[in-house]
Parts: sequence; C-alpha cells; structure tokens
Amino acid sequence: MTKKITRLFCIVLALALVCTFVAGCSMFQTNADRYREKTAFKVGEQTVTVGALEDFINTNMSNYLNQGYDIQSVWDALMPQFIMNYVLVDMLKEDLPWPKVTQTHSAASDYPDSEFLKNENDMEFIMKTVKNSLYQSLDSLVETELNNKYELNAAEEEEERKENVIPEDELNLPLGGLTLNDYDDDIEGLDEDLAKYRADDELTVDSILNGYKFEDENDPLLLDALAKVNDRIARNEDTSDDEKVAFTAKEYMTAQKAAFNSLTRSVEQNYYGWSLAQFIDYQIKSTVFNRLAQEYTMVYYEGIETEGEGQQLILSKLVEKYENLKAAQEEDFRLHPTKFETFVTSLSDTSFIYTVPAQYENEYAFVKNLLISFSDEQKAVLEHYGNVYGKNSETYLAKRDELATQIKATDFKSEKDEDGEYAKLENIFTISEGEVTFADSVLKTALEAVSKPQDFAALIDRYNEDPGAQGATYDYVVKVKEPDAAGTQDSWVAEFSAASRAAIAEGQGSYKIAVTDYGVHIVYFTDYVKAETFDFANDRYTQGTAAYRFFKTYYDAVKATVYNDIMQSHYDSYFDQNKISVENKNIKNLLKQLGVELKWQL
Repeated sequence: MTKKITRLFCIVLALALVCTFVAGCSMFQTNADRYREKTAFKVGEQTVTVGALEDFINTNMSNYLNQGYDIQSVWDALMPQFIMNYVLVDMLKEDLPWPKVTQTHSAASDYPDSEFLKNENDMEFIMKTVKNSLYQSLDSLVETELNNKYELNAAEEEEERKENVIPEDELNLPLGGLTLNDYDDDIEGLDEDLAKYRADDELTVDSILNGYKFEDENDPLLLDALAKVNDRIARNEDTSDDEKVAFTAKEYMTAQKAAFNSLTRSVEQNYYGWSLAQFIDYQIKSTVFNRLAQEYTMVYYEGIETEGEGQQLILSKLVEKYENLKAAQEEDFRLHPTKFETFVTSLSDTSFIYTVPAQYENEYAFVKNLLISFSDEQKAVLEHYGNVYGKNSETYLAKRDELATQIKATDFKSEKDEDGEYAKLENIFTISEGEVTFADSVLKTALEAVSKPQDFAALIDRYNEDPGAQGATYDYVVKVKEPDAAGTQDSWVAEFSAASRAAIAEGQGSYKIAVTDYGVHIVYFTDYVKAETFDFANDRYTQGTAAYRFFKTYYDAVKATVYNDIMQSHYDSYFDQNKISVENKNIKNLLKQLGVELKWQL
C-alpha cells in the first residue's frame, strides 16, 4: 500500500543538493548533456531545463518515494513548489524590488543571475557556503579512511553555556526580527569554519578543488587537525603513553587523497559522468538561483511581518491561536482536574501556562537553583563513606557537610587562565550550630544585594553548575505543602524540597541552602505558579516573555498560512495568463520513466 501526501506550498525547496556532496543513487543518470540542456518548461521568461527538473526530482522526490509514498501524489505535491521558484525569480527579474548592486566577489561574472542578488557580498557567501559543504563532506570521508586503521570516537563539540539573563541591548528584537533570523548570511561564521583549512584568497572553482589537500607535512594547520584526530583514537583507560598509537601526517595526507578520489568517483557515477569541477560549478549556479528565490521570498515575509495590514493579520491569527489553545487547556483541566498536577511538574521549553485552576492557586511554586557541585575527588570520598556507613548515617551526613565547607565555585564570567581554566571561589560556606551556612565571601555579599529574580539569575549565570538551571524557560516547580505519603507529588531530593519550602515560607525573594550528594544548592523562591500573561501587541519581540515564546513557537506556522495565500495567487496567475508552457516532446520520456501524469490545465 503506497502512501499519499497532499499539495502544500511552503518555503522554497532546494533545486540542487547543495549541502550534501556525497551523492547517493539517482533516479536519472543520463549522461547526455545535450538532452539535459533541452527546455522542459518556460515560466515567464525563465527556462526550466530537463536537467534542472531531473535534479529536483533526484534531490527532493527520492526521499519520499523511499518512504513508500505514491509517486503521482509526490509529483503533484512538490512540482508546484518547484515551479514557484521560477515564478519568484521571473517576478524578481521583471520588477526588481531593490537597486542593483555590484558583487564584491569576482566570481559573479561567471554566473549571470548574480547581477540580481540583493546584497553585495552574496556571491562571497555562496562561494564559501559551497566550499564549506564540500570540505565537510571530504572531512567525513577522511575519517572513514582513518577509521579503517584505528577506531575514532565521535568528535566532542563544546556546548555554549546558556544564559538566563539576556543583555539589555539584545532584549528586544527589531520589528521583523524573526524573519531576519531565518535568513542566513553569516560570512563570519563560515570564515571561522574555513579557518582550519588552507587560506584561499581567490575562492574560485579551481582554488576550492586545489585547496583542500595539505601539501606540507609540517603545515601548522595539518598538525592541528592531526592532533585533534589523534585525541579521538579509542583507547583503554589504562593505556600508557608509550602504548598510545597515533596517525602520522603522511597518513592523514594519504587519507585526504583517498577521500578526494572517492568523492570524484561518486560524482562521476551519480552525476552524468561529470568531473568534480563541473559538479561544483553546477552547485554554485544552482545556489545563486536559490538565493534569488529566497531573497525575493524574504520581501514577502518582511511585508507580512512589518507592514500594517500584515502585522494585524499576524496578530489576529496569533490571538486566535492563543484563545483556542487556552480554551482547550481550560477544558482539559476542568474535565480532568488532576492533569494539572502532571502538567505543572513536567514543564518544558515548549509548555505554556494558559490557566491555573482555582483549587491549585498558590499550591505550586517556582524556585531557582544555583548548584555548586562537589568535585570528582569529593564525590569519590562520599561514595566511599556511603558504602561503608550508609548514606543516611550521621557519619556520612557529617562528612558531606564538612566537604561542603571545602567546595569551590567556578566563576564562569572570569577570564580563563593559561591552562584554559576559570577562576575559582573558595571559602564560601562554613558550619554554624550544626548547619552549613554562608561564610563571608564575594558570593555572600552578592546574595545580600539580590532584590529581584533577575539578580539571582545573574548569579546562576556566573556560578551555577546545574545544566537544568541554565537558560531554562521555567524554574523548578515545587509543591508548597508537604507531599503525600507516597511521595508522588514531589520528585526532588528531600533536602532540596525542604530548603525550597523553607524559602517559600519566608516569602518571595528568600533563599536557603540545601546540601545534597550533588553539592551545595542555593534555592531561591521566585513566585507561585500563575497563568502567564500574553501581551502580543507589546511583548512579541521581547525575549523572555510568554508572548515572545508563543510568537516564536507559532510564528512560522502562522506566517506560512498568510504567505501560502500570497504565493498561491501568484502561482495561479501564471497559469491564468498563460505564462507557463511545456515542451512536451522533451519531457515525454522523463514522465514516462517516472510513470506520472502532468495534469496541468494549460
């Protein structure tokens, strides 16, 4: 049984496989360039070649067919999107909505369509995008070659530490900011990615092809790449330095050559006998075309989001969406009251609190957590004491409190030293009357100056080691009253819950210490759980507000409904005005191979 999909306009689909250079099996592998260059369709003044149509099918349709979708339904759903690209470019060239600019990159002269690009550095961005995609694919093949000799562990990526406090100058996005965020033109980011490869001042097809492989075994960039890959060789923990194996520079360079040859063969086999240079040239040409369609699409998106009528339409649809979701949540909690308990204790970044049933008002509270973790050595000591005395023993708990007074906090806002380490804060806690409490320190002074939740959030950004408290949408939720006997209403460790309730009892802005097996927690009472406020008119661009999160969450879907209506009208107008024609003799064989009907009323 084959599946069917419905036709839907969406954001422009790719015309070529720009980001994946390691080609798979294609539905068409005709090597007759003469056939590929023939006209399949005319869209206004734009010519759609048989080759462009084949490549679109290979790139965008094959995946659906492999999943078992019906080919006619896939054709009917995706072809309007394919044609829409050409409609957009034809409209753009007919009535260019921006002044022509001269591209800063000389490669523009080789690609005539680049004269219509919106920004002067677009061609540079396109060339670097194609280069980066090619080199990443080659890197993957190099690892495959090296892995045949020594097993490599997955590369570790340093996660960016999420912040709770948004800088004042970044708090409010500009009008249309979400649309602008969808638009990728980060040349600096590409430069950072490409910095590990040999410098390329020319940035041409030839220089891209010739710039990947290292030629000197002492090249600092090669030695850096070699060191990183050698660090990833899988080893036993007890492997001594003398027993450690490593790749040599020569082996790395040999793997690069093998990867290059492998990709060259793959392109030749799957892309009509092309050379790698021909393939890259085609990728650049296709990316220029896609960029034109994308930039023209942005004109409509920006209009939808920033112009008066478009703004009101977006806002009205957002309010309608909000009211529907709020009504659904209210009805759900009315019919199933205890569902609120499950909901409020499992909030995530995608949750929204539209309502709090009356019986649950002030029953749950938000608390912030600043955790200063025990070191690995301290945890080892605690594990030993736990095994010998038991974790509930007075001996174990006394040792844990003692270690708490020796704990060190990491200052994540400090400058790293020459070893790449942040500064440490010591002598933070002491024991008074049998309880761990604050010693005189920078942290104690900072806590005494806290006057609002944002102040405490800033301290979390500076000292916290609890990943769950970094950049989370919601604080931790604690039941205000002691949980039931079964403990089903409170999932936190006992010490954390007790400290939370003690802070809640003292009122908003209060904080308490909790010592657990993780380390020392400073728990801050933010507020009781309440229904969130959604001020779309004023807050939809203010990060950290419920209105902004809602706007960001449903923005694409809401915007797409408006955009689809606009695109549908343009698409229909090209058919109504006979601006689309088909060269039946050139695509007859292709459609026969596919087993589909065109079904267009021309």
